Amino acid sequence: MKDSMGFLRIRSSVLAILALAGFAVMLSSSIGFDVGWISPNTPFGLFGIVPLGYWLGISIIMFSMILGIRNHNEHLFFLQALLMFISIWGAPSLFETYPSVWDSYLHFQTVDNMIRTGVMDLNVDSYGFNYPGFFVLAGHYVLLGDPPILSYLRFYPIFASAMTLLSLYLLVRCYVPGLHYRFALIICILVNVWIQVHFSPQSLGFVAGILFFVFLEKDGLEWLFAAMAAFAFVVVSHPTTVIFLIGALVVREVALRGYRLLKRKAPLRTERPWPISIFFLIWIAWLFTNAVAYSTLLLDILFQRLGYLSALPGEAVGTVSARTAENIFPIPPLIRTGVVGAFVLLAFVSILLVIMQKWLKKSKRRSPDSGILQERRMKVRIPASVLAFFILPFIVVPLDIIVFKGQFYDRGLLFLVLGSSIIITLVMIGTFRGALRAVIVILVVVLAGAAMTTTFYQESLYAVSAESVNASDFLNSHMQNNSIVLGGMYPDPVWGNSAPTSISKFRYATAFPDSYSNVSERASSIMALVFDRSSELWNRQYGTIRIYNFYLDETPTLDRVYDSGAYTIYSGGATNR
Repeated sequence: MKDSMGFLRIRSSVLAILALAGFAVMLSSSIGFDVGWISPNTPFGLFGIVPLGYWLGISIIMFSMILGIRNHNEHLFFLQALLMFISIWGAPSLFETYPSVWDSYLHFQTVDNMIRTGVMDLNVDSYGFNYPGFFVLAGHYVLLGDPPILSYLRFYPIFASAMTLLSLYLLVRCYVPGLHYRFALIICILVNVWIQVHFSPQSLGFVAGILFFVFLEKDGLEWLFAAMAAFAFVVVSHPTTVIFLIGALVVREVALRGYRLLKRKAPLRTERPWPISIFFLIWIAWLFTNAVAYSTLLLDILFQRLGYLSALPGEAVGTVSARTAENIFPIPPLIRTGVVGAFVLLAFVSILLVIMQKWLKKSKRRSPDSGILQERRMKVRIPASVLAFFILPFIVVPLDIIVFKGQFYDRGLLFLVLGSSIIITLVMIGTFRGALRAVIVILVVVLAGAAMTTTFYQESLYAVSAESVNASDFLNSHMQNNSIVLGGMYPDPVWGNSAPTSISKFRYATAFPDSYSNVSERASSIMALVFDRSSELWNRQYGTIRIYNFYLDETPTLDRVYDSGAYTIYSGGATNR
């Protein structure tokens, strides 16, 4: 049976069963498939080694979405999108033996210490003391649910993926009318490969930040209170996300006031101002009460680096080069760069078309011979918040390159892709007709598919192996409290029943160019030196392999106390064998 548009009409229940069947196929493909190490030579990282059943399952889910493209059942579409999103971002949880991403263990260490001692870390310079929100929330769940720690960290990304999809779904629905929002959402979640879903403050910080804008778009005092609560959670949890929220509020307000001064209602729709002063007060109050150490450090770095504004072009070129040409994974970064560039170009063209819309309207009123143009006149406006998502990264990312050497540029790309996806959908997909729209749809879908393949191309840097866990257990059992370990990539031993040994970790670059022998002689604490394949990869990636080799060359004169093949630990005789 077909609908009025000629599309095959299939029951929602059949499409839901088809999507669930695809998800089941994807899950079954992970049975008995445990990945502990991924070679950096594997094309596209984790996606280069997953079994064929994984791709078959995702294909079935996407096929069910295509069949239901005209189905108006929102519950069905959300289920399909959720299953696809979890299938993509939950891949490490399903196929890797241990929870991936080293920072997951580092962040849980803060939660573990809080649970064991009953108080938050009292070190005023620690991240947990300055921004405890995420850790307190996670700690409450661990206390109430008492989950196995490694299982909790391993499957947390599935929970974070579901929350991320929910927030993006609500946001896109706020700005894109009709069924076109589905296209914007799918494109956004496929292209936005910089989303973080591992156990970290950024995972829920991004969710709360997106919900913040969703709540502000609603009318009513209760929605304002919800927005304040979401903003407060971000403020006490993740400082980087706060910068983007504050920046988006400012850019939106400037745009609204600018068009109001010019007495122009287009290209922005008429929108009410938001009470941004309230959010500034919340942010500043936290910065200068609990987060004094971090805010002071941030200001010091900012003022030190502002003198290098003239070096911005060189810094930018160096950062892009390091992320592309000098990357040990050469192809995926180029794909990402090309996809982002294409999306930015399409979004810029879309904005120009909307601006020209206003000019065309004036021309038509002045010229009686513009009847043909009257028929093709666009009727679309870009919400101010979406415009802010798109513009803000062009301001924040250069500042990040100056201040932090490009450490947080991925956060800017999150909002850049989000804004671009909505703008392209509103203008090109929503107003173009016929062959032109078909070409744009095909182009965007191909770009999105290409970007999706690069989601886990760096997984060899983040995968946690059984060898790394064993090395961590060795250090935990053979080192004393306040010991110093130089180098090595290994997880914090958060899985034990007793409190882990307090070890201070330092990178090789911290001691360079001093030799390990000289450093250990001067140190007042026990020291150890760790080498492993993950550390070697990280140093190759960041161009510091000469420092790694500097200390590796010294090992013949040192006492080797542990060797598993993948991990080797040396000491000057201070560790207990």
